[in-house]
Amino acid sequence: MKKHFSVYCEFLVVTAIFLSGCQAEPRYIHAIDQNSNEFHVKNIHIHPSFTALRKSTNDLAYPDRIDVFVELLDQFNDPIKSTGKFRFEFNTCLAKPSANRRGKRLASSLVDLTKLEDNQAKWDKTTRCYHLTLEMPTLPEKANQFELVVTFMRGYRLEDQLVLDCTTK
Repeated sequence: MKKHFSVYCEFLVVTAIFLSGCQAEPRYIHAIDQNSNEFHVKNIHIHPSFTALRKSTNDLAYPDRIDVFVELLDQFNDPIKSTGKFRFEFNTCLAKPSANRRGKRLASSLVDLTKLEDNQAKWDKTTRCYHLTLEMPTLPEKANQFELVVTFMRGYRLEDQLVLDCTTK
């Protein structure tokens, strides 16, 4: 009985020493991380259902404008408003399909939505997306597709791309 008791005591002492030596420091989480009411942009999405090429009223035979609907998503994957800048790039598509379809850059433009008035003017309440109308670049002859790349910048960069079919001159 004494033997079992001493083995039991040794086991408890060794276990206590082991656990006290291996115990990790407590992890301190800032209150903003734990109970935050702040939402922040985690992803960007060009909405393919709403984004479309369109002709202006000058009766051109080809589309000269594009309506782009860009959705910003928060950490819960819900649409969100945010101030920042959007860079739009128009690129040709490569003839052969590949992982990187990006070809030659045709044009790029920057839309600054850091001012609240501009931001609110571009927000579409129905789709919960930013609705921006951009001029189409001149596309090379025989081009039937181009790639639109949208980059959202606000101290960090998020990017999405969409390949669109088009009609050329």
